[in-house]
Amino acid sequence: MDDDVFQEVKAYAESRDVAIGKALSELVRRGLQARLRTTVINGFHVVALPSGSPAVTTEDVKKLQDELE
Repeated sequence: MDDDVFQEVKAYAESRDVAIGKALSELVRRGLQARLRTTVINGFHVVALPSGSPAVTTEDVKKLQDELE
């Protein structure tokens, strides 16, 4: 687990007075159950991201395609 993620989980656990393992389980469950808000634009499902989210470039897509091959 990355240090920054551990610190977030630790703070979450402390704020709720629960063990780190329980806090991690709660956060993972919330993430897995979260629904993405999408709209359909020209036949494509588009995810509504928070402002400030990084853009996905053509180069990003090409890199992912290369990794999958």
